[in-house]
Amino acid sequence: MLIKYFSSNKAGLQIVLLCLAVLLWLKTLLDPADVMAADPGFAGPLGRLLINPLYAFPGISSLLAMIVVLVCGALLVHLNTKHSFLKSKSQFPQLFFIAITGGLAGMRFLSPALASVLFVIILLFKKIFVEKL
Repeated sequence: MLIKYFSSNKAGLQIVLLCLAVLLWLKTLLDPADVMAADPGFAGPLGRLLINPLYAFPGISSLLAMIVVLVCGALLVHLNTKHSFLKSKSQFPQLFFIAITGGLAGMRFLSPALASVLFVIILLFKKIFVEKL
């Protein structure tokens, strides 16, 4: 039954995915000091530009990370719908992306890895759209 529901493209499914993301990020959003954010010492020069301003505000970093994950998941679904990487057009890529990144405590804060995932997905859109022209 759940597989059939997540295979559909219903509008209520986006609300369920948003609630899932909020549930996974809830502990981090309510008490961000309890969970450790990414250490700026391990980031590269460009990563420090992203992490250093947000290191003092872990709540904002966590909220931005959740927004980036939701956007990346939606872009993955859109990419699959347009180019049919998977046989069925469903919300499974977004569901798995939210579940995997929300399950990892280090990915609940904005990090260079999470930002790079967003840029890689955007580059995939650009490359695919340029090839079609």
